[in-house]
Amino acid sequence: MQNRISSGLAGKNAGSEEGYTHAGGDGIYAGKSNTAIIIAVHTVRTAYGNYDDDYAARLCNELQITEGGITYGDWYLPSLFELKEMFKNKVTIDATAIANAGAAISDNSYWSSVEFDFDLALELYSGSTTFGLVPREKEALRKVRAVRSFLTI
Repeated sequence: MQNRISSGLAGKNAGSEEGYTHAGGDGIYAGKSNTAIIIAVHTVRTAYGNYDDDYAARLCNELQITEGGITYGDWYLPSLFELKEMFKNKVTIDATAIANAGAAISDNSYWSSVEFDFDLALELYSGSTTFGLVPREKEALRKVRAVRSFLTI
């Protein structure tokens, strides 16, 4: 699928298990800035040997998908607003993803790139008819949905 905008990934933790990242931006493309902030803070902490190197923002940032001879490597962990928009447009996203050998958005909890406080990040739960916001411990395993571009409908 040329110009894929969303890709599902395995469960990961939010990273930076304790401590503020100040990744609080919320809105279109805020996830891109938040992802960069999380990685920068996490990189400094990892240098001291304190944290796991495998976390949601890094997984999204390092994702590369090649289609039609073009490699797309500009993925990021979406903001809460971006996740909400994805769930609002789930039917369209799922149909497009499945038609192009991708994965549908499952009824599950997904990490956003928005920090709640010292040891909590925000996740969005998607049910069959509703979705909700939940602050969750950063070390908890949740699904990740990477995005690379965003359009509102």
